[in-house]
Amino acid sequence: MDFLKGIFNGQALTFEQFAEKVAAAQNIKLANLADGGYVGKDKYVSLETRFNAASQQLADANQKLAGYDPEWKTKADQAQQAADERVQQIEFDYALGAALTAAKARNATAVKALLNMDGLKLSDGKIVGLSEQLETLRKENDYLFESEQQTVPRFSAAAPGIQETSDQKTQLSDALKNALGRQQ
Repeated sequence: MDFLKGIFNGQALTFEQFAEKVAAAQNIKLANLADGGYVGKDKYVSLETRFNAASQQLADANQKLAGYDPEWKTKADQAQQAADERVQQIEFDYALGAALTAAKARNATAVKALLNMDGLKLSDGKIVGLSEQLETLRKENDYLFESEQQTVPRFSAAAPGIQETSDQKTQLSDALKNALGRQQ
């Protein structure tokens, strides 16, 4: 900071006076380091040396890799493409399974076998072209889908074809109570 002694000459200065003297001085330049306006030469040289060394290492590594297998980049690109295709297929299969479940397919595998997969495409998580194919399948093979009207089966304690009487119901109820009472 000795270079500032010539500006102050042992006296206090206002900001305006200081600014005038700095502007008039030939050998003084001020910069705000917080803005990144100035980097010391030693720091710059150090960073430049590190950058050049890292660039050289990268070039050497790429050259060695190319020397081991000249087609490494092509193979890496092919592997990435195959992985992307597999991910897309998994996403498609998941979306198709969810759509068939929502459509109440009784056997998704059987319904998939009847679908024209070339006509289906995954877009935004939904399968384009599926609803039309499912509608056609529903008309032609309605047994592959659960019906919209659910019928609740009626269970009876009597043998098939035999009418249940109230006496039989009472006997069955008593037998169940006895069996449950013994277990406790």
